[in-house]
Amino acid sequence: MTTRPRDFQRSRAYAAEEASGIIDGPTLGSVGACRQWAESVLALPGLRATYPDAPCRVLVTDGRGRRRALADYDPDPATGLRRIRLPRWARSRAMVAHEVAHLLIDCRKVPGHGAEWAGAYLLIVRLGMGDRSGDRLEESFWEHRVKVSNPEIGLDNRVSSVPIMSSQSRQGKEDGR
Repeated sequence: MTTRPRDFQRSRAYAAEEASGIIDGPTLGSVGACRQWAESVLALPGLRATYPDAPCRVLVTDGRGRRRALADYDPDPATGLRRIRLPRWARSRAMVAHEVAHLLIDCRKVPGHGAEWAGAYLLIVRLGMGDRSGDRLEESFWEHRVKVSNPEIGLDNRVSSVPIMSSQSRQGKEDGR
């Protein structure tokens, strides 16, 4: 029996996500709109360059009977696609981005909300929601001590012990600027 790595920063990641305010954006509405947005982000050159094995298509279902959104890294047996289940409340860009990040990271090998996931999530937010949202999430990750791997260096265990904010940005935060 294989055990998954402990998801040591899940609560910090959720707290940072909430504090960033990015999840309060407008909803995408239907599961079809969520699928289209997810696939459009997965097709972006910046994401494809960093995650060349990322899926091009995903199956998005309505999450009926679920309280939480869920992403399945393993392909759906019927369709062969990786699946995202989204209850009605979770149909915002930020929540879809959160779940798409799970599709890029094999949680059987690394923690579900670990540094690799946080790096993927931050990249998706920057590419799909813009730099302002990305900056807000990155700052919140820093404030909540969420470790983030820099997705530009790949997933070869070179994980920074702090988020990827520039040293000048961190210095400004520490000085109260």
